[in-house]
Amino acid sequence: MKRTRQKKKSKESKPKREEQRYETMKERTNELTYHTRWIGSNLDIKRKRVGLRVATNNFQRKLYATEENLIETIVQCEKIKIDILVGTEPGQGTLANRIRAKNTLRKYGYGLIVATRDESTIGGGIAVILGPKWAKIPNTKNIYNPANRELRGRAMAVVFNNQIPGAHNKIQIIAVHGLNAAETKVEDTIALLTWVAKQKEEFKTENRMATTVLLGDLNATINTLLDTDRQEKEKREVDPEEEEKDAYVIKEIQKMGLTDIFRGRYPATEVTTRRSKDQTNRFLDKIMATSEVAAHPDTEIAVYKEQFLIAGSDHKMIVADLPIDTAGVADERIAIWTKRKVVKWVKDCDEM
Repeated sequence: MKRTRQKKKSKESKPKREEQRYETMKERTNELTYHTRWIGSNLDIKRKRVGLRVATNNFQRKLYATEENLIETIVQCEKIKIDILVGTEPGQGTLANRIRAKNTLRKYGYGLIVATRDESTIGGGIAVILGPKWAKIPNTKNIYNPANRELRGRAMAVVFNNQIPGAHNKIQIIAVHGLNAAETKVEDTIALLTWVAKQKEEFKTENRMATTVLLGDLNATINTLLDTDRQEKEKREVDPEEEEKDAYVIKEIQKMGLTDIFRGRYPATEVTTRRSKDQTNRFLDKIMATSEVAAHPDTEIAVYKEQFLIAGSDHKMIVADLPIDTAGVADERIAIWTKRKVVKWVKDCDEM
């Protein structure tokens, strides 16, 4: 009887021990990654080796809404020192709105590259805002334009080429706005990701050493415990292995050779970028890149805790510092690829 009781007690205490272990790990992690304005790296300082501070923010249809929002976006880019900002859901993409936005940004030396769903809807669309130095770099764009109107304005690939040979010569930026509830729209999602994979592969074939960065509101994430507050809101036991139903989206992107920079740098940090009091908050806005940059010692990344615009959004912005210096922004240019000396042993069969 005594042995039976002890066995039962041990079995019942396992979830509690797991929860205590997790809370201890969480507390120690938070001490290193939670700053006044940032979750992750402290990006209040832009280091001298940073050639590209890139960010993505879901504007919740408010970027094009007013002239004030456009000017405030410029002010925030100057304040936070953002070089390229990928904005998802910028607002109604009418010709008048796009021209007004481009003209306003141009007054301050900024550039704008857009992809729209159509001119009537206020949903969808992507706006890539370029800081003054990056706006001067020649670029080419390719926009995902399927027959289904609802899928348009969801992906755009932009290649920057400073026309100077070397490691910092080119960079490919792929902006993506993923489908909501991707687990119910697998065919459409795979079609979108297939297009993205093709853009990335074609660029890599022509530019073996160049970097690809993919970012935006991907509307998907992997780990339920770390990337959402679902278990907490539903008052469930801690399960570090649980995955989201749309996890396949991120896994497909990883198969393209792209790494989630935040998760690579902060694998145990709880983080979400969706803001909601009623619904589950999730880590939807991501910055992913090829390994030479994702794992580079001078790469930093963080989620911005404050609202980007006074008008607000139901998403938080995520920002990454990369050592890519295509636009000559860095105070100190460094190597992207690390040289390695490889020694090979060759079996001598002449005397055998």
